[in-house]
Amino acid sequence: MKRSLLPLLSLAVIYLAVSSIILVPGPDGNGMDLSARVEADGTLIMDYSVEGGAYERNVTAIALEVNRMHQGPIYVLINDNLEFPVRVSLHRLADHFNNEFSLLGSDLRATVINTDGLPRVFSNYQATLICGPGADLPDYVAFPAQQWLERGGLWVGIGSGSVPFIYSTDNGERPNATMKLEFVAMDFDSGEGMSSSPMAEALALRYVAPDHPFLLNDLKTLGGTSIGYEFVRGERLATAGIVPLGRGSLLVLAGNMTAPPLASGEEVLAWDLERMLLLNVPWWSGNMRFESDWTTGAGITGSLELPLTGSDYVSCGLFSNSDAYHAVRVERFAVASLPGGSTA
Repeated sequence: MKRSLLPLLSLAVIYLAVSSIILVPGPDGNGMDLSARVEADGTLIMDYSVEGGAYERNVTAIALEVNRMHQGPIYVLINDNLEFPVRVSLHRLADHFNNEFSLLGSDLRATVINTDGLPRVFSNYQATLICGPGADLPDYVAFPAQQWLERGGLWVGIGSGSVPFIYSTDNGERPNATMKLEFVAMDFDSGEGMSSSPMAEALALRYVAPDHPFLLNDLKTLGGTSIGYEFVRGERLATAGIVPLGRGSLLVLAGNMTAPPLASGEEVLAWDLERMLLLNVPWWSGNMRFESDWTTGAGITGSLELPLTGSDYVSCGLFSNSDAYHAVRVERFAVASLPGGSTA
């Protein structure tokens, strides 16, 4: 018996070693720096630098206008209606957040709750609530949920049945639903008819092959914007979108958190959501610019120009796109507080 356990233990050691490599941050201060100023013509200039090192540096610089600063506690809802694999994936998603946000220099943390915790969420307009496919909350939750959003909350809905005020034909009647978003079964088919939205390209999003995307036209009818990947399957389908609601926002993602994990599971969802939340992407309200560069050994320096259109805030970030160099730098500014910003 002991002899048969040795290969398993060896594999476990290898797994832990590889995992530690994936999650190791960059050097002290993560080797990234950025600053921002506003020129007389209303253009934001983001200057940035990335230290060199032994590992390849594959880095994206991004700046975007947002209409609100939203950084609060994250709640992951796990209720009785969820299928067991979805519950497991949501627990793992929360674990990813709590292990990785600190490595990214953020104090954001995730708490797993059941429906008894919803009043605590709805009392905090800086909070984020993540709800998985098939949660199918009671219909009476629809009104307080939408009211909370309009006052500033962020609801992240993954797949059909994840948002109580959204109706689709596969999740039954919802008398209090005020929005329609149809989810459609889809085969990835080697990426046939696939394209990237500008935000998906900028953030190197990895949630690329969920099995139930939603109709892009439905998202646009709601006043939403596609920020993920899109597919043509007779109709245009999308994997991620944001819908502004009052002072809050709805971030909707395709379902259903299924295998393969590196294309549609909690590992890639965590990667994508961490970037979106740190940059306040659900409140994207104007222009966005990005550029990517890579090098081995040498450092990277550059300047990024973002023409401002009148939003009160801007998010600026540097993101490593390599698992070997796990580093992020994000700064969020009120435009009026920047050098030159008071006249923009």
